[in-house]
Amino acid sequence: MSLFETTIKPRFYETDGFGHISNTVIPAWFEIGRSEFLATLPPGSRHWLTASVTVDYLLETFHTSDVTLRITGTEVGNSSLTVYCEMLQDGKVTVRGSSVLVYMSEDRSGSVRIPDEIRESLPQG
Repeated sequence: MSLFETTIKPRFYETDGFGHISNTVIPAWFEIGRSEFLATLPPGSRHWLTASVTVDYLLETFHTSDVTLRITGTEVGNSSLTVYCEMLQDGKVTVRGSSVLVYMSEDRSGSVRIPDEIRESLPQG
């Protein structure tokens, strides 16, 4: 199941010496997907701070074909949102991960409860 999907076009400079996408690039790709996903939420939902990122490398990812990045689920806490992601290349899941985001006050002085309007717009799963 996919709540949101985007395509990443790997670039040669993102590879390591063996032609694999560098493990340092994958979290940045997850950030691209999260940012695009968060942009689909109601206005005023742009006050997120990343608290943690977890990445599980399942298979090698190469620069030779596009990567599909999927948001597969979310869990809403009081002031936190966990976003679950996976990447597929040539129909195979190569990477899974999650990120915990904290909703910050408008002046960024601390975390606050995620507003109901945003909560209601977040798909659960």
